[in-house]
Amino acid sequence: MSSSTTGVPSSDAAKSRYSEATAVRPNIVIDCRPVRDPISGVARYCIELMRYAEISTKFAMTALVREAGNQEYLSQLPGDHYDLARKVRPPRIRNAMIEFGPNVRSRKLAPQLLHETYFARVGLIPKAPLVVTVHDTIPIDRPELFGRLNRHLSRRNLHRQVRSAQKVIAVSHYTKERTVHLTDCDPDKVVVVPNGAGLAAAKKSAAQTSGALPTGISGRFVFYIGNIEPRKNLVNAFAALRSLGKEYDDVQFVVAGRKNFQADQILNEGRGLLGGRLVYLGPVSEDLKWRLYSSASAFVYPSIYEGFGIPILEAYSAGCPAVFSDSSAMTELSFDKNQLFDPSSVDAIRDRLEWVLVENQQENAGLGRKFVERMTWADCYNKTESVYLSVVGPKW
Repeated sequence: MSSSTTGVPSSDAAKSRYSEATAVRPNIVIDCRPVRDPISGVARYCIELMRYAEISTKFAMTALVREAGNQEYLSQLPGDHYDLARKVRPPRIRNAMIEFGPNVRSRKLAPQLLHETYFARVGLIPKAPLVVTVHDTIPIDRPELFGRLNRHLSRRNLHRQVRSAQKVIAVSHYTKERTVHLTDCDPDKVVVVPNGAGLAAAKKSAAQTSGALPTGISGRFVFYIGNIEPRKNLVNAFAALRSLGKEYDDVQFVVAGRKNFQADQILNEGRGLLGGRLVYLGPVSEDLKWRLYSSASAFVYPSIYEGFGIPILEAYSAGCPAVFSDSSAMTELSFDKNQLFDPSSVDAIRDRLEWVLVENQQENAGLGRKFVERMTWADCYNKTESVYLSVVGPKW
């Protein structure tokens, strides 16, 4: 189907194809509003589910999106896009309208199933069976890292979603355990469906001409990609690289990602520790992201808490050796205990960095590729499709 930012396709021919498709296939409305450029974990999740839904053809999918400022994301999101309140600014007011206000246009969507992908309510959609994906429970488990409104809405919506949903998808066993613990729901209601990784994109980046990296990157570097915020624990990783011996003085620390809470303070501390060896790129395109993975000497993920850890799988896909925290869901992505470190210990991070920069780098990369072959986006979609079918019934 052709893409549209207004919901049901605009041309007569497209409308005809849309009607024919939805007459045969149940229409799933998937809430993709939280995503934004640069493409993050939830955004990647929505892109891949919609992409494989088109391949499968069992379901027609329509995405609720935030249109403004998200062109790279929308260009990769297949299928139909629908902005319920696209003319309303700022986004906070628009999202409140979607959650609580009346909107006749939303009835055109006529979903047979609604899929909520984060802690928010889609109150405008006519009643339909609900599937919910819980990516993490961080705002509830670590409330000190979030503002009061975010904490309140996350807790409220987690309980509402788990209570109202026919099925709950958790992206890791750790996230399922936390969801069951926090909501006291039936464990059988929660299905573990791990995220995947972009093998095709990684292979494409590996085949590209080397040397096409941003100015300021030269020689060896360790790489981090993700939001810049206290939870990601970057200062300890900066200190760990600094504490390595003089033979590592040429190793840079390259950081890519969006600035979040206290980001400037974190980066300033990093510059104080590493000087010009710290290279902050800001948000990067998908193409550059994969080139950085492919070119890095190692990927380091020092986060205190993750509901899954997609960047770890992406590093594996690109053949980049990875070391990361031994906390929360990240332990489920390890194939060697030497990859793991205590994120609270600078010495522990330093030891793992030294290990990955010196020992068995090629073997580590090969084992990573084998690991990720068992956790692809195709597998993620197939398991999610089984959840959909269990909710809408066997006739589909």
